[in-house]
Amino acid sequence: GGGKSFAVNYLIKDFLLSDPSNHHVIVIDVGFSYRKLARVFEGQYYEIDLSGKYSLNPFPEKAYLERGQEIDFELLTYLTELLGKMVVDSERETLSGADSQVLERVILEVYRTTSLRNAPRLSDLRRVLLEAGQGNVLDFDEEDKHKAIHYGKNLALYTEGLYSKVLDQPGKLAIDSPLLVFNLLKLADHPKLQSVISFIIQSLVHAKLVDVGLKKLIVFDETHMLMSDPVSTELIRSLYRIARKYNTCVYSISQSPNDFLKAKVS
Repeated sequence: GGGKSFAVNYLIKDFLLSDPSNHHVIVIDVGFSYRKLARVFEGQYYEIDLSGKYSLNPFPEKAYLERGQEIDFELLTYLTELLGKMVVDSERETLSGADSQVLERVILEVYRTTSLRNAPRLSDLRRVLLEAGQGNVLDFDEEDKHKAIHYGKNLALYTEGLYSKVLDQPGKLAIDSPLLVFNLLKLADHPKLQSVISFIIQSLVHAKLVDVGLKKLIVFDETHMLMSDPVSTELIRSLYRIARKYNTCVYSISQSPNDFLKAKVS
């Protein structure tokens, strides 16, 4: 209540007004401090919850994956890692190279049957995983068939269960907006979903980052609440190391210096 977010609202406003066409801002907040700012500047405000009001289909249109005759392997790697976060049994579990290859082949198979201007959904991935596990598509050996069925069953949480309205919908993010605000407050009781959403936001941040023609400002508010998620922590760590090279400034706001000093990224 000391005016931290108020001060940063002022700095963002000044930054956006100074060069509206070349200054972009991304805010990751755990609260409502930037809703009015997003409305005034006609930015995109995403208050992520389980209602499905804002859906984040993580899969881009086929045209983005297939650049002419070539596959964008950087994008394929990102999609494989994202899918891997959803299908593992626990946050501590990591996929082997062979596990990742199963997911990679399934992703490519789904895109193969998708038209150029369409984007697949998680339910499409789950369907192909289960079909591959039954031997109906792809030529998996018995071990990989078992993996495919296991991963397909784990994806049910995101395609039929609690999180389906958030991630298994056709909506997409307006990432070209000069002001993007993500409010993650309502994900506090859903750490697994928060970690997946943070991973998606991380990809958006890096997409903005590489456009060196833009000046960017990235804000983390209530940072102490984000530090519990390893994906958010890694994003903060990497940005403080590399942001300067990409014409980017980073603000982190928290309740106390100890929130930073005691964190793994201190």
